[in-house]
Amino acid sequence: MAKRHTITPECKSIVKKVFKYFEKEKHLRKSYISLDKSYLRTAKATGIPYSSIYRAIKSEKNTGDVQKDRHTKRKKILDDFDKCVIRRTVHSMYKRKIAPTVSKIQKEISDTIQISNTLLTLTLLELGFEYKRRNDGKHALFDSTSTISDRCNYLRQIKLYCDQWYEVVYLDETWVNKNHSTDFMWLPSDSSDAPKIPSGMGKRLIVLYARTTKGGLIKGCDLVFVAKTKDGDYHNEMNSDVFLDWFENQLLPALKAPSVIVLDNASYHNTKTEQTTTPNMNNRKAVMQEWLQQHHITFAQSDTKPVLYEKIKRHKPQIVYQTDELAHQNGHVVLRTPVRHCELNPIELIWAQIKGNVAKNNTTFKLTDVKALVFREFDKITSSVWEKAESHVKKIENEYRKTDGVVVVSPIIINLCDSDDDDDD
Repeated sequence: MAKRHTITPECKSIVKKVFKYFEKEKHLRKSYISLDKSYLRTAKATGIPYSSIYRAIKSEKNTGDVQKDRHTKRKKILDDFDKCVIRRTVHSMYKRKIAPTVSKIQKEISDTIQISNTLLTLTLLELGFEYKRRNDGKHALFDSTSTISDRCNYLRQIKLYCDQWYEVVYLDETWVNKNHSTDFMWLPSDSSDAPKIPSGMGKRLIVLYARTTKGGLIKGCDLVFVAKTKDGDYHNEMNSDVFLDWFENQLLPALKAPSVIVLDNASYHNTKTEQTTTPNMNNRKAVMQEWLQQHHITFAQSDTKPVLYEKIKRHKPQIVYQTDELAHQNGHVVLRTPVRHCELNPIELIWAQIKGNVAKNNTTFKLTDVKALVFREFDKITSSVWEKAESHVKKIENEYRKTDGVVVVSPIIINLCDSDDDDDD
């Protein structure tokens, strides 16, 4: 049975006018208006002014295809690795004394990343760059002061922890799609016998692993699960419950020596402890009042939400994250990389190698086989492969220390206790 179409009152009115127009032509036994005058015939039949009909038809002819392409074109998504390429390109241009502009950066990365001017500009702002005047009066891109400050703080701390013989543990997440394959391959000119690659990306695997500077990939610390969505940012698929369970029950028991755990600033890495979680303006007034009562802070029942929130802000405890607290209880510390600085984590290079090899060897396009390929590639990450990735990161760290002017001073311990000889005197 055919589906019944619902017509709006406005459409019904136009239908009636068109019907009456055709009825008039039927009685006249000829066209009421010349067949050559399409715009006028449409205006008379629908009862819509001629000028409106003309504009509507012309607009459809000029923009119809463009509008269709605009809605069907897939939005380009940049992953963390692409963003790090852009950042490193900008800093490479600094070293070569080239003023980075959007057009110049786009030309530099054209071989690896195809990106529009608009998306590149938004990405640069997201990475913490500012477009401002140089000393010579011209405009160029520079890291914001907050970005430089966060980077300097990280570089100082990682150096101090290494000097204190902490073992460095890097962890990170990535994704692999079921239909993950190489973009280019040799194919016959007539496309005969070409391998059939499924359209779309298919289901997605989220992969989490950790690696130490000495022991390699930590055994038993893998976490691989199927994502709920096929595209978008893979960070949205991980949540604090999943991550904290892995962190507490898989990673921490596997660490044998005092370690500094390096991770990024993903939201699920930064879940506050219950004691340091405070209400915000999105909470109900009753929740704010309850928090103030629990902390013995006076307020009036007539106080509005903004007034209550100001009192909460004045008495906020220092933020403590659950990951930091769990690590501290087990004799470890957590260190976060600066925002959008994935190039400071060598495991990012390992992900690139693993995903590249999975793409080359994925022939069945089955999720179970892709998962098996991922674990097989884990076994291929030898000590020499990791040392190359880590030395590359160390080189980047030293470059940042030089450009940012980072000076690391080791702590000096002075013993104030008197010696036995002094007591005798």
